[in-house]
Amino acid sequence: MTPLLRSILFGIGALALIAGIFVGFIWLRSGASMDRLAVADTRKMVLVAARPIDAGTLLRAGDFVWRPVVTAQPQPGSFVQGINTETELVGALTRRNLSAGEVLTAAALLRPDERGFLAATLVPGFRAVTIPVDARQSASGLVLPGDRVDVILVQTIDGVSPARKTVSETLLSDARVVAVGHALGLTQKPAKQRSSSTLSDSSATSSGSVTPQTITLEARPLEVQRVVVAGQIGTLELALRPLGDRTGATSLSPPVWAGDVSAALAGLPPPPSPLSRRQSLPSAPSVSRDILPVSPPSVLIIRGSGGGNK
Repeated sequence: MTPLLRSILFGIGALALIAGIFVGFIWLRSGASMDRLAVADTRKMVLVAARPIDAGTLLRAGDFVWRPVVTAQPQPGSFVQGINTETELVGALTRRNLSAGEVLTAAALLRPDERGFLAATLVPGFRAVTIPVDARQSASGLVLPGDRVDVILVQTIDGVSPARKTVSETLLSDARVVAVGHALGLTQKPAKQRSSSTLSDSSATSSGSVTPQTITLEARPLEVQRVVVAGQIGTLELALRPLGDRTGATSLSPPVWAGDVSAALAGLPPPPSPLSRRQSLPSAPSVSRDILPVSPPSVLIIRGSGGGNK
């Protein structure tokens, strides 16, 4: 074999070796990619608790997040992305305590459309009391189940000074809203999908939104009686509390009178009482006992040509 032929064969062998190494490298890379794709196929996004959640909590959008779970089959009852949505859990009630990162399942939650949802939302020892409201009192329909409010009684008193004519006092502090109208959860169906019975408890606006006319609160038995009586003697107003603000939850502020708000009313004199008004009326003139009674007028009777007095 000539040196030239030997060099050619050596070059061909070197090229074949390099090509084999390159093909092997590509094959290894493609195999690793297939393995990653196989792992990715088993990673499913499920809803988990974003923080520790106590039992009896009405879930909000920030209480849960999507997290990947590497498993061939998700946990039974879990909420899987592509099959379920976040809105399905908004307003649901937790049946037990949930830890941060725990997978949410249907068995751990109670939906608003399930039987016994309202009773399950109540803390043991509490009751549900419903009060009538309008769009202004319900914060234009922005109060939702799970919010906390203060209930304020406003009443008008007749026959007193202007500074004392109107008074307001906090009746309940930090009361939890468990239902708004007929809606027990945090989401409400559009007005087109509501039944006639639901619409009877709410007023539809021109934009198609529905404003609740009643709000159901959680209260202790004695507080329920106070709310019922207060509804008969005045008007009940609601004040929405910030989320997580429990300050002043056990203490009630003193009453606020009209004179405390308006300095002009505080300086006005009180109206006269009915007794003083009667005393200020002019008295009827008295009759003197010395005046003799007036004798009745005489009657003249004419008989024929004669006459006489009688």
